[in-house]
Amino acid sequence: TGRPEGLGDRVAVASARDTTETLSRTQKLMAEELQRSDATLRSLNTQSRSMQDTLQEHRAIVGSLNASRRALARLKRRDFTDRILLAAGLFFYCLVVLYIVKRRLGFAGWRLFSLFGAPPGPDLHADTAHAADDACQVPEGLDRVGACISE
Repeated sequence: TGRPEGLGDRVAVASARDTTETLSRTQKLMAEELQRSDATLRSLNTQSRSMQDTLQEHRAIVGSLNASRRALARLKRRDFTDRILLAAGLFFYCLVVLYIVKRRLGFAGWRLFSLFGAPPGPDLHADTAHAADDACQVPEGLDRVGACISE
């Protein structure tokens, strides 16, 4: 069987042309894919930098929040101690005022104030002082204090 030589050459040329076109399309597709990969890589790098910046900001914010939390706890403790001191001071002030009122006005019926000393009433020490004065007889013209001390 003899094939014409021209037909074999034509088939070979057509086959070579198809192969060349296929390789050309494949090369073009590969170039496009390479460009997409390059764009994706650049996008990933940009996003990675953005994520790192966001992470640094997050760490800074967390540090600020922790410092604020500690400061707030410290302020709450100080507020509590200030309230206690204020209440104690007010209580002491009220006790002093009541003591002064008791001493000035001499309310004998107030048992609440017996906490501050002897209840108002007869002075028990006054009787012993008068008894000592009666025991010490000083002639007129002499100092009573000097005469009674020497005894």
